[in-house]
Parts: sequence; structure tokens; C-alpha cells
Amino acid sequence: MTTSVIHVDVQRLRMHHRQPHWSQTSQRLFTECPRAWAHEYAFLEQGKPPRRGSSRPRTFDEITVRVARLIWIERLNDQYQRKIWSDIYRRRRISSTMDEMLWSARMNASELRKATAIHRVAEQLRSLEQSSMLRIVFGEQGKRWVYFQRQEKVELNGIDLFAAPDIAVFHQDKWTLIRIRFRTSKWLPTIDLEHRLMAHWAVQQPGFPSSANEYRIRELAWSRGVWREQRIEFDEKGMDEALDLLLHDVQEMRWTQRMALADPSLDILPLALSERSCRICSHRETCPAKDGLQKAKQRQRDYLTTLDSKRSDQVSEH
Repeated sequence: MTTSVIHVDVQRLRMHHRQPHWSQTSQRLFTECPRAWAHEYAFLEQGKPPRRGSSRPRTFDEITVRVARLIWIERLNDQYQRKIWSDIYRRRRISSTMDEMLWSARMNASELRKATAIHRVAEQLRSLEQSSMLRIVFGEQGKRWVYFQRQEKVELNGIDLFAAPDIAVFHQDKWTLIRIRFRTSKWLPTIDLEHRLMAHWAVQQPGFPSSANEYRIRELAWSRGVWREQRIEFDEKGMDEALDLLLHDVQEMRWTQRMALADPSLDILPLALSERSCRICSHRETCPAKDGLQKAKQRQRDYLTTLDSKRSDQVSEH
């Protein structure tokens, strides 16, 4: 084993039959900017899976995080096969992967900057192996554990759910589901949802216990140079709430998709919450907010006011 009123002509609109999905990437993008979400997900061809992880990194920091995650997966795969890594080999793999990703992203970085990043990633991964939660994976034989790719899905209430833990360890008669965060962002309400959906994902996974009581949930997050462990408390009520939030998210996404298909200009879709989202957005050059988010929002308000006025006039005429 290793997320203003508009008329929609339903007769003319070719709706997609692809099963709805929820993933952390999709949900966070939807929260940050519905317009950017529509670019990524609303126009997918029928039967085509959502694009996951294929976008080109836009900053050197983003490359560093991706390199760390890729090397970590390699390390887990080799550990699963009982292959030993030396510190020299780890650094060599980090360096090679970083060069490949920089070339693919058409990005340049000085040798000093690369060397600093390679050292930081190597120390980050070394200390991750030595963390209290993962020490038994790398230091003891015979322990039951398994790792997953985040692209692995299960079906939940007709929704493709992408909420796999990064690693699961059987310890003291329970499975501990662990999510690893190589870059700590500000806390968002959706983070709790992501954690609880891991338990939903595991319950639906063949070979795993069917009761949420059989799991623990933990997060390992890199913050200020150390790995910090967080215990996630959850119960049946929390699981039910997570499912309700999942269904609500998917409903909102599907409605946004219908609006985008009805008006591919995306002029009526909400713009980003913050300028920061715009700065790293791959769709910025074609976005009304490319010259400033607040100005674009004001133009959109004026446009929607005009639409409402025209609609009112049409109703009055009839």
C-alpha cells in the first residue's frame, strides 16, 4: 500500500459526470480563491482525474518543501524494504532532486543558496526519523507500519476522498495515523477537518479497522527548526461533523463549477481573500486582480451592480 443571481441554461450546459472529490489541495485553494479553484478544477474533461501536484513550483521555498517530501517518500520506501541510508547518500539524493526540480521549474539559485537548502532539508529529514513518533519505525524491527501517497483515495458517500495519512503505525493495540507538515502555515479551521477526515479515510481503507475508536491521530509539524507533535482529539460526534463539513464543501464546489461552466469568463466568481494568494498564483497574468486585488474587487462589485440593475429592468418590463 503504499479537496448575484445568474441564469444557468441546464439544457445547453454540458455538466461533468466525474465523481466529485475532496482533497486538502482543492479545499484550500477553494478557500483562498474560488476563481483560481475554477481554473484548476471546474473545466476538467469528463473522466479526467483532478490535477494533483503537477503545477510548477513558483518559489525556491516551494521547491525546497517539495524536495523534502519527495526524498521522505523515497526514504520510507527504502526503509520498508530494509535498505539503509547514509548521511552522504541522503545529501546526494537531496542535491540531485533539487537540481532536477530547479531545471524543470526554469528557476535559478546560487550555489550558496542551494547548499544552505540541502543542509537544511538533510537535517530536517534526519531529525524527523529521530522524532518520538517515528523512532520505532526506523529503530525497531518487527513493528507494523505502512506509508501512503496522498493521491490514494477512498469513496465516501459518493465522493472521492483524498485524505490519506502520510504514515500509519500500529502501537499499543491501535493504529496511529500521522500527518507530516514540512512547512507550517497559519492555523486554519480546515486543518481540524483534514485531521478528522484521515480517520474517515482509514475506516474505508481495506485491511484497516472499521471503527474510528481503533485510531489515534497525530500531526508532526516543522516549526522554528524542530518537529512539534500535536495530538488530535476526536470522537464520533467530531467524525459526524467532519462528514457534514465535507458534504458542504463539495456542494459549494459543485455550485461554483456550475457558475464557471455557465460563464467561462469567471467574471462573477469571488476573487482571492488576500494579496498573498495573488502573488503566488499561476493564473495571475490573466486575472482581473493582476494590477491589484482591491481594485479588481471594486470593479467586480460595480459589474455585479450593473448586472442586477439590468435584471431588475428586464423584470419591470415584463
